[in-house]
Amino acid sequence: MFLRIYLALFLASISGTRCSSLSFVAPASGARLSRIPDSAEPGSPPASYALQGIVVNSVTNEPVPHALVTLSFEGVRLAFARADRTFQFEGLMYSGQGGIDAKKPGYFSPQDVRTSQHSMSHTSRPVAVGPDQPPVVLKLIPEGVISVRVSGEGGEPIDSLPVHLLFEGVENGRRVMQQLRSVQTNEAGEFRAAELVAGRYFVFVGPESGPMAPETGGRGRQGYPAVFYPGASDLASASPIEITPGKHAEINISLYVAAILPHRRYYRRTSIGGSSQSPGS
Repeated sequence: MFLRIYLALFLASISGTRCSSLSFVAPASGARLSRIPDSAEPGSPPASYALQGIVVNSVTNEPVPHALVTLSFEGVRLAFARADRTFQFEGLMYSGQGGIDAKKPGYFSPQDVRTSQHSMSHTSRPVAVGPDQPPVVLKLIPEGVISVRVSGEGGEPIDSLPVHLLFEGVENGRRVMQQLRSVQTNEAGEFRAAELVAGRYFVFVGPESGPMAPETGGRGRQGYPAVFYPGASDLASASPIEITPGKHAEINISLYVAAILPHRRYYRRTSIGGSSQSPGS
């Protein structure tokens, strides 16, 4: 949903104009702001302020251009960071406290916290508006990515194989295992999970119980077992995949059938390779 909104706003900001940013005001819903009208000399225009800042990658400190910055003050104002990472809100008629944050596909805000299997909570960062305010520095955390490729004994890709991605989270002070994704490998035997926050993940391939149905893909292939990376039969023996900001982990899993007998399926140990890198801006 955010990606669609981001693209629509970004296209609107560059349509028919050379300006790289867009700023508009909309009514705030339930915003609780502390706004103080400022005095001005009689007959002079009312005082107004500008809020400036930059958006950077939290890992590399490099600019993050075209990030969508939201200022909750005097309503809701939006602006895109320019190519040099800077943004600015002008014409602020009051001084006081508001909230500000930045978002961009492929990144997380430090205020993003996973609350359950399917949702994240987000709070704005407090910001002061008024005279002589220093530039605001907003940091975005690059997403983590896990890529999985499943192949057979001869190196052929195994398509339509269920892959489950689990995340070790905390709920009510207790460690719990949350299933984040459950999909099937594509024709190339691959599965890619993006938008991952830092943490410990587990990969589980195969059906949740029993072997896969035979004749998958019309190859007359027997079913494969359900295993955790790196070839464990249960979660207690599985190895976690540690994801840090910007890390791309690649996992290659090779499965094979040692004997064509019902319910006699064997797996080969898997391997993992990864690198820490920042997603492109």
